[in-house]
Amino acid sequence: MTKREIIDGILRFNRSADPGFLSQFNSVELAEYLDHLEAAERTVIARGPSPWEGTFEYDGVPQYA
Repeated sequence: MTKREIIDGILRFNRSADPGFLSQFNSVELAEYLDHLEAAERTVIARGPSPWEGTFEYDGVPQYA
């Protein structure tokens, strides 16, 4: 993967990351971070639905349902 592809992969998981900030890191460091994000996603999927699902409404401000 190119550095740009790795950064794009990171941005799929972490939309608040700044591409300019990420570009300061080398490809190995970025790939490790992307692996971490992918592993976290797999853990969430393996656990199943959140017990809090449906508790909040996300329209910018969390509210009790």
